[in-house]
Amino acid sequence: MRELPDTVGQLYASLSSSQRSHFRYTAKKLKADFSGQVRVDQLTDLADLDRMLQDVEEIAKKTWQRQFGMGFNTSAGVRDLLKTEAEVGWLRVYVLYLADKPCAFWIGAVYRQTFYSDFTGYDPEYTRYSPGLYLLSQMLEEFCSHGVGALDFGFTDDWYKKRFGNASRREATVHVFAPTSKGVSLSAMRTFTSLIDESFRALLERTNLIQNVKKMWRKVALKKGQPVSD
Repeated sequence: MRELPDTVGQLYASLSSSQRSHFRYTAKKLKADFSGQVRVDQLTDLADLDRMLQDVEEIAKKTWQRQFGMGFNTSAGVRDLLKTEAEVGWLRVYVLYLADKPCAFWIGAVYRQTFYSDFTGYDPEYTRYSPGLYLLSQMLEEFCSHGVGALDFGFTDDWYKKRFGNASRREATVHVFAPTSKGVSLSAMRTFTSLIDESFRALLERTNLIQNVKKMWRKVALKKGQPVSD
């Protein structure tokens, strides 16, 4: 997660020189190539929810997560959740537009001065502009200006979370089994499957297989004329 100060000035002072340079370079390149056509819309009215989710879907359907059935989707369950969050004033939907075309989004909820990230993605056509990082910089500025004290990136250790986070915590699930033969059997089965899962995850980390699969997927999709994102 990223713990945030009270002002935008303090925010940039807390960033490393490379982080500040990356944010500024991204903003400069966008504004140079899309002069006067760069904007970030934020959901402020429940009446705008359907329109913004349509724009989010335009981006989400192009991401690699969608190809694997992950990430943002327009299912009834997701819509109901976002509508409920919007009704109580928690929902935050940010969409970056370049020349009026939606190209990056970030969705989450603010609860007790913490923004909890749920969905994010960008149009791979704009990869060279790092639209997700530009959107992140604008969100951080907005959070500092409105009293949000932290951005919780959520689970998984994606590179941008490691790069821009300044705090972390470990969480674990506790399983309790009954002291019976059935409980012991279930515990043994759980332990066995957990060992397999942990070993497989460790192998993926050592071999960097996940990133290699993403690169391979991008190459295959591009040959078929289907853009994908990281």
